[in-house]
Amino acid sequence: MDDAVISVNTKNIEKLFKNAPRVFKRELANALDHISRKFLKKFYTERLSGAPGLLAKRGGIFHRFRRVVITSKDEAKFLDIHASQSETTGAIAKATKNPLDMRVEIYTKSKVAGVYERGGSISGGQRMLRVPLSNEAKERSSKDPIQGLVILYTPKGLFLVQKISIRKLIFHYILKHSVPITRRLGFIDTWNEMEGERVEILDDAVNEAIAKS
Repeated sequence: MDDAVISVNTKNIEKLFKNAPRVFKRELANALDHISRKFLKKFYTERLSGAPGLLAKRGGIFHRFRRVVITSKDEAKFLDIHASQSETTGAIAKATKNPLDMRVEIYTKSKVAGVYERGGSISGGQRMLRVPLSNEAKERSSKDPIQGLVILYTPKGLFLVQKISIRKLIFHYILKHSVPITRRLGFIDTWNEMEGERVEILDDAVNEAIAKS
């Protein structure tokens, strides 16, 4: 992610370090918490609620993103997703001694998320991937599959179908060795769109600390 740059009076910063270091640290930690929470909300609303991004599903990609605070030893500690803002602000402030060393990152190990962010392809390895075709298949998760499907071999490929009658078949999936993925997650794009808001939140934090010092 980009670094947010703020323009403030150097003498004011020196005054904060000298006279009110705890106040400055708390306000800055609160700003970092605010920015990361606001980003995740924007990311979910604009990029994980359907086109042009992805449609978020229960247990899907969005829930693999976590906020972590980086300690002075360069260790990553997860912020409790159920914690209040005051609790996470406190955790951010305690992570480092120097207020300007505080860092919060949005973290995921999901390789699938990386492919959707950059574009590419997903391979099933020795197993074929099921690409949903029907509305019912698109709404189901891997933990709640459609039952009673049979494989249908056709010149156009392999399909998983549901046999309703001799003449009626419902095509739920097509089986593929790999699936091309277009770049549409928009994680970095969403972050960059917030540049002005990030700077404003940080500026407000510094001004609030000055006012309280």
